[in-house]
Amino acid sequence: MKIVLDSNILLVVIGKRSRYRPIWTSFIDGEYDLIVSEDVIFEYEEILQQHSAPGIDSVVMEILLRLQT
Repeated sequence: MKIVLDSNILLVVIGKRSRYRPIWTSFIDGEYDLIVSEDVIFEYEEILQQHSAPGIDSVVMEILLRLQT
């Protein structure tokens, strides 16, 4: 399955205690492919830098870039 995540949804799914965490876990487990453009990657990075704890943006971006199709 292939999906697109809005940047605001990405913020919600990465939280360890989020009830939406299974979406992120499923992505990491390879249950679906995240479809993104270069512009979306930059948007993800910008949003994560602004709204997540320090260092989280780097971890999430590394995962996204490693698992991106």
